[in-house]
Amino acid sequence: MPVTPLRGQIIHLGVASHDTSTWPIVQPVFGYYMVPWADARVAVGATVEDAGFAPEVTAGGVFEVLRETLRVLPGLAPATVREVRVGLRPVSVDDTPILGAVPRHPNVFVATGHGANGLLLGPVSGKLVADLVLGRAPSIDVAPFSARRFA
Repeated sequence: MPVTPLRGQIIHLGVASHDTSTWPIVQPVFGYYMVPWADARVAVGATVEDAGFAPEVTAGGVFEVLRETLRVLPGLAPATVREVRVGLRPVSVDDTPILGAVPRHPNVFVATGHGANGLLLGPVSGKLVADLVLGRAPSIDVAPFSARRFA
């Protein structure tokens, strides 16, 4: 599969004096996000870096995430840094998910290549591929997402 990794650095901030369980998710279009957790913490991020298979936390990545977070949400400046996480997200060469059977291997199915949208698109992609595995017609035409487009 023509899939490569994109590194994403995400920071978990502690906000002990706040009940974050009622906070909204902040997801601007083409921007960074904030996801509240129920334990007085928020996850903010994330970078999108072409860094190969290097899962390291970098000073530049942490700076970028904190700069953008505090630009949009300056009230988080007193928060504590609880943890920095790194993920390697599989992205296809055309930035479109790859769904369905693998060419020349009709009993092998994939749902990959989502890049930074994996958490958002994963559930629907999983349902579509599950339908294919079970021999059911998916709710949408998955032909544009087939690995055959790279043949």
